[in-house]
Amino acid sequence: MQFLDDRQTITPKQHGFVCGISCLTNLLEVFENWTESLNEGYGVDVIYLDYRKAFDTVPHKRLFQDNLKMDSHVQNILSQCAQRMYLLKLWQHQGMPLNKLIVVVYSLIVSRIAYALPAWGGFVPVELNGKIDAMFKRLRRYGYINDNLTLSGLLSV
Repeated sequence: MQFLDDRQTITPKQHGFVCGISCLTNLLEVFENWTESLNEGYGVDVIYLDYRKAFDTVPHKRLFQDNLKMDSHVQNILSQCAQRMYLLKLWQHQGMPLNKLIVVVYSLIVSRIAYALPAWGGFVPVELNGKIDAMFKRLRRYGYINDNLTLSGLLSV
C-alpha cells in the first residue's frame, strides 16, 4: 500500500479498500451530492450497476502475470468494451436515440476504464495505451462521445 501512496496512485475518489473510508462513505458522499443538486433545482438520473458477482468471481491470480504486468487484465477490459460497442451499434440500428446511447457509453464503457485507472493506469504499456486511445477514437467517430478522451487525459483528472 505504501508503494501506491508514495506514487499517489489512489485518488481521493477511491473509497473501497482504503483505510478509514469504505463503500458506505462513498454512498454517503454520493447522496450528499444528489441532495445538493436536487436542492439547487437540478434533476438527478441514476443508473445502478451491481458488479458484486463480477468482482467475486474474478480469477485474481490471472490479473497479474509473473512480471507484475497487468496486460491480460487491460486486454480483458478492452475486450469487454469492444463487445459493448457492438451492442451499441445493434441498439442504434434498432432505433435507440443517440442521446440515450451516449448515456450508455459513459455508463458501460468510459466508467469501466475510469474506475480501474487508479489500480493500473500508471502501468499500462505504450501498446495498450494506444489501443485504449483507439477505442476512444472509434467511439468519437461513431458519434457516441463528443469529448476528446484519451488515457493520459483520464489519468491527469
